[in-house]
Amino acid sequence: MRKSPDYYMGKYMKIEAKNVVWDFQDDNYNLGTALTYIMRAGKKPNNPITQDIEKAIHHLEMELENQYYIEGLKNR
Repeated sequence: MRKSPDYYMGKYMKIEAKNVVWDFQDDNYNLGTALTYIMRAGKKPNNPITQDIEKAIHHLEMELENQYYIEGLKNR
């Protein structure tokens, strides 16, 4: 089994980011991806924290658009 990079591992409980995502958001790609970027923010070498925050926001915005679209379909 391949070991994940340290920037995807929790500091105290050593829980891997993907396991948190699977437990909370396994059925929603955008929310799960946003969580992953937030959890690793500032931990990946040569990757500014702002970049991960921007990526998380991007995925949250995409999910908002998706949810507004779904709500619009339901209200027709």
